[in-house]
Amino acid sequence: GYDAGVEAGKYAKENLDGVAKVMNVGLPLLSATVLRSEGFMDGIRTEIPDATLVHDLDGGGNPDRSLEVSTAALAQNDDINIIYGINDSSSLGGLQAWKAAGKSQDDLLVVGTGGEGLAFINAMENEPSYRIEAAMFPEKNGYTAIEAAIKVFNGEEVPEHIVSPTAPMVGDEWSTYYDYDGSTRSIKWDAVNALVAPEKCTKTAADLK
Repeated sequence: GYDAGVEAGKYAKENLDGVAKVMNVGLPLLSATVLRSEGFMDGIRTEIPDATLVHDLDGGGNPDRSLEVSTAALAQNDDINIIYGINDSSSLGGLQAWKAAGKSQDDLLVVGTGGEGLAFINAMENEPSYRIEAAMFPEKNGYTAIEAAIKVFNGEEVPEHIVSPTAPMVGDEWSTYYDYDGSTRSIKWDAVNALVAPEKCTKTAADLK
């Protein structure tokens, strides 16, 4: 979330007149997703200190709920120019609500999180506002988890936290890490494995405000 926030701040400086009014389509039930939202706002404020959180929503992590709460929020106050989703379903639900309201995407930035399937690639290719994806590389996450499980099974020591690499993908940078033929995608392992994960998480549950 933090790294995507930094990139969002840079984008807003260049394309949104340095203004950042955020609608967070979050999931307060889970500490991990709360940390993503907080990290995003921390990151964007490194570039735009007066960035404001206009709406902090519970999208339930699914597109239908995210669409519902985003629609209600925009009906109340549509003075936002950035939509952040704690997963792709959340960001896409927020964008769908924006489009359903008949609003232009010209001065809007949408930022997703995860990169779980094909939806974010299609959005980055076809939606003018969907410019940043906080990629978590689920294939790499799965590999890292199984690798750790094997070490535990074999009685080896593992650290309390194992940090898997992430990357904010801007525009067509998704193609650096994935091949996509229009129906399926495949990870580019050399590119993903070349990413250096931080030594520790930016934030943990102990840092929740």
